[in-house]
Amino acid sequence: MKKILEDTNTFLASIIGIIGGFIWAIKNNWDYEPIILLSVSTVALICFLAIKFFGENTRPNVEAELKRTGSNRGPQMMVPGLSPQNAEGHYLPQENGIFHYDFEYKYNLIIRNNSTQNAYNVKVYVEKNYSLKFLNETNLLDPLTLDKSKIIKAEYNFGRNFSSQESLNELSNHFNDEIRKTKFVIEYQDEQRKTYFTEFSPPNTNIHAKKKPKMGSQEFRQI
Repeated sequence: MKKILEDTNTFLASIIGIIGGFIWAIKNNWDYEPIILLSVSTVALICFLAIKFFGENTRPNVEAELKRTGSNRGPQMMVPGLSPQNAEGHYLPQENGIFHYDFEYKYNLIIRNNSTQNAYNVKVYVEKNYSLKFLNETNLLDPLTLDKSKIIKAEYNFGRNFSSQESLNELSNHFNDEIRKTKFVIEYQDEQRKTYFTEFSPPNTNIHAKKKPKMGSQEFRQI
């Protein structure tokens, strides 16, 4: 019954019934038959509008979170022209000197469905950030349900010139500016194959977009 009441054809039939019933009632001096048609059509219209605007939300609520699961700092490396040297030109491992460090961070990109409505054909797009590599892909055939999340493992590798203390500060920073500025777009569908989008920014900012975000082919890639 609910599917019938929320169908667009029900809305159209209700409007036609109200207009036709009103004309019929005037021509027949408000006989009981056109009044019945008017009443039924009016109730159907009210039910349609109530379900449309106040009914249960059938949209899947898909959101993401990025969690760091590990980190590593490579050995201290000298930087010509920046690292401290003595008079003979030999490099000195001074505490405040500038050196090059390589970093490797490990992340889990967790895709969740925070609703009772299953999400289908889940696709994850990310801005092209070649320092951020994803180690497994999502399976479009697997629905995203309330009780089971999708986890995509990722690695982030980069190098910077820091002092020793600055490198330790960087190592304790779970999400640097480059990671925080990386944009994700999650595309998914409900049971009626209506498409929805969520814009995600690390670590856990999710915006449910009302329309498809702009994604140039050169700017985003599918995970």
